[in-house]
Amino acid sequence: DYPTAIVTVEDSPLEGVGLEPVTEETRNQWNLEEEKGVLVTEVSARSPYASVLTAGMTIIEVNDVTVSSIGDLNENLRPGRVNKLWVSFRGNRGYVALRLE
Repeated sequence: DYPTAIVTVEDSPLEGVGLEPVTEETRNQWNLEEEKGVLVTEVSARSPYASVLTAGMTIIEVNDVTVSSIGDLNENLRPGRVNKLWVSFRGNRGYVALRLE
Protein backbone atom coordinates (compact mmCIF):
# COMPACT_ATOMS: atom_id res chain seq x y z
CA ASP A 1 0.00 0.00 0.00
CA TYR A 2 1.50 3.28 -1.13
CA PRO A 3 -0.10 6.10 0.88
CA THR A 4 0.12 8.58 -2.00
CA ALA A 5 -0.85 6.23 -4.84
CA ILE A 6 -3.28 7.61 -7.41
CA VAL A 7 -5.80 5.36 -9.13
CA THR A 8 -7.24 6.08 -12.56
CA VAL A 9 -10.80 5.25 -13.59
CA GLU A 10 -9.45 2.17 -15.40
CA ASP A 11 -7.70 0.69 -12.34
CA SER A 12 -10.01 1.83 -9.56
CA PRO A 13 -11.61 -0.53 -7.03
CA LEU A 14 -14.75 1.51 -7.81
CA GLU A 15 -15.35 1.02 -11.53
CA GLY A 16 -15.07 4.28 -13.46
CA VAL A 17 -14.00 6.36 -10.43
CA GLY A 18 -10.61 8.12 -10.22
CA LEU A 19 -9.23 8.26 -6.67
CA GLU A 20 -6.35 10.00 -4.92
CA PRO A 21 -5.42 10.23 -1.23
CA VAL A 22 -5.93 13.63 0.40
CA THR A 23 -2.57 15.39 0.73
CA GLU A 24 -1.58 19.00 1.31
CA GLU A 25 -1.29 19.37 -2.47
CA THR A 26 -4.75 17.94 -3.21
CA ARG A 27 -6.27 19.99 -0.37
CA ASN A 28 -4.95 23.18 -1.98
CA GLN A 29 -5.76 22.13 -5.54
CA TRP A 30 -9.34 21.07 -4.76
CA ASN A 31 -9.94 23.54 -1.88
CA LEU A 32 -10.75 20.68 0.51
CA GLU A 33 -11.60 21.05 4.18
CA GLU A 34 -10.73 17.46 5.04
CA GLU A 35 -7.17 16.68 6.12
CA LYS A 36 -7.49 12.92 5.57
CA GLY A 37 -9.48 10.69 3.29
CA VAL A 38 -9.63 9.62 -0.34
CA LEU A 39 -10.57 12.20 -2.96
CA VAL A 40 -12.81 11.33 -5.90
CA THR A 41 -10.97 13.02 -8.80
CA GLU A 42 -13.27 11.95 -11.64
CA VAL A 43 -16.33 9.81 -12.30
CA SER A 44 -17.01 8.34 -15.72
CA ALA A 45 -20.56 8.86 -16.97
CA ARG A 46 -20.70 5.07 -17.52
CA SER A 47 -19.64 4.27 -13.96
CA PRO A 48 -22.24 2.36 -11.93
CA TYR A 49 -21.46 4.86 -9.16
CA ALA A 50 -22.04 8.03 -11.22
CA SER A 51 -25.36 8.73 -9.50
CA VAL A 52 -23.78 8.57 -6.02
CA LEU A 53 -20.20 9.85 -6.30
CA THR A 54 -18.96 13.09 -7.85
CA ALA A 55 -15.56 14.64 -8.50
CA GLY A 56 -14.41 16.70 -5.52
CA MET A 57 -16.08 14.44 -2.97
CA THR A 58 -13.86 13.16 -0.14
CA ILE A 59 -14.46 9.65 1.22
CA ILE A 60 -13.63 9.82 4.94
CA GLU A 61 -14.88 6.43 6.16
CA VAL A 62 -15.90 3.14 4.59
CA ASN A 63 -18.15 0.94 6.72
CA ASP A 64 -17.24 2.92 9.87
CA VAL A 65 -13.47 2.66 9.31
CA THR A 66 -11.44 5.82 8.61
CA VAL A 67 -9.59 5.67 5.27
CA SER A 68 -6.56 7.68 4.19
CA SER A 69 -5.26 5.66 1.24
CA ILE A 70 -6.51 3.63 -1.71
CA GLY A 71 -5.37 0.50 0.18
CA ASP A 72 -7.52 1.44 3.18
CA LEU A 73 -10.47 1.95 0.85
CA ASN A 74 -9.89 -1.41 -0.86
CA GLU A 75 -9.56 -3.30 2.42
CA ASN A 76 -12.84 -2.00 3.79
CA LEU A 77 -15.13 -2.22 0.75
CA ARG A 78 -17.40 -5.28 0.78
CA PRO A 79 -18.06 -6.65 -2.73
CA GLY A 80 -21.64 -7.57 -3.55
CA ARG A 81 -23.00 -5.73 -0.51
CA VAL A 82 -24.17 -2.25 0.37
CA ASN A 83 -21.29 -0.21 1.76
CA LYS A 84 -21.71 2.84 4.00
CA LEU A 85 -19.46 5.75 3.04
CA TRP A 86 -19.03 8.88 5.21
CA VAL A 87 -18.25 11.63 2.72
CA SER A 88 -17.60 15.34 2.54
CA PHE A 89 -18.53 17.55 -0.39
CA ARG A 90 -18.43 21.35 -0.55
CA GLY A 91 -18.52 21.72 3.23
CA ASN A 92 -21.32 19.22 3.78
CA ARG A 93 -20.90 15.77 5.33
CA GLY A 94 -23.16 12.78 5.17
CA TYR A 95 -23.51 9.09 4.54
CA VAL A 96 -24.02 7.54 1.12
CA ALA A 97 -24.94 3.94 0.43
CA LEU A 98 -22.94 2.27 -2.28
CA ARG A 99 -23.56 -1.26 -3.57
CA LEU A 100 -20.25 -2.58 -4.78
CA GLU A 101 -20.65 -4.23 -8.19
